[in-house]
Amino acid sequence: MAATIVVVGGLIIGMAGALNQGRAVDAALSVVTLTLAAISPYISAIVLLSVFAVSLQWFPLLGSGEPGWDRWNHLALPSIALALPSIALVARTTRASLARTMEAEFVEVLESRGFSRRRIVLRHALRNAFMPVLTIGGLAVSFLIVGTIFVEYTFGLAGLGSLLVNAVQTRDYPVVQGVVLLFVTVFIVSSALVDLLYTVVDPRVSHDRNSS
Repeated sequence: MAATIVVVGGLIIGMAGALNQGRAVDAALSVVTLTLAAISPYISAIVLLSVFAVSLQWFPLLGSGEPGWDRWNHLALPSIALALPSIALVARTTRASLARTMEAEFVEVLESRGFSRRRIVLRHALRNAFMPVLTIGGLAVSFLIVGTIFVEYTFGLAGLGSLLVNAVQTRDYPVVQGVVLLFVTVFIVSSALVDLLYTVVDPRVSHDRNSS
C-alpha cells in the first residue's frame, strides 16, 4: 500500500509541479515536498495518530484489524506515514526530469504539428523523463523496508519491523540475522527489477547493451 502511494502520489505531484513552473501551484508543491522530505516516518506516524486517530477518530488507533475492509482501514495511516518522505523524493525527481524534457526540441516539434499538451505529456514527454524517476522510485520503495521498523512499532502492528525490534531487545541474534538477510534480499531483488524495467521503458537501453 505504501509503495502504491509513493509511486502514484509522487508522479501526480511531480507532474503538477512541472506543468505549472513559475506559478503559485509549483511554489506550494515545492514547499510541501520539502517539508515531507524533512519529516521521518516515525514523526509522521505520531502526527497522523494524534490528528486522525485520537482527535478526529477517523481511523483505528492500533493493530492490524480483521481481514477485509477493517484491515485496509487499520493499515491506511501506517501506509501514509511510511510513504510521505518517499513521495517527496519521487515528486521532486519527477518534476525536475519532466520539466527538463518539456524544454526539449521534440516537444516543440510536436506542439507545432498540433498535438495537444495532454497527449505530448502522457505519450511522449513522460516516457522520456521516466528513467531517473524509475531509478529513484525503485530506491524509495526499497527504503520503505527500513521505515517499517519504526511505523510498525508505533502503530502496534505485528510484522517484520516489530519482529526485528523485539529480537534486538531480547538479543535473539538468529532472528535478527534472518530478518536483516530478508531485507537485503528484497533490496537486491527490487534493484534488479528496476534494471529490467529500464528496457521496457526505453528499448534503447537494451540496444546499447547488445551493441557493447
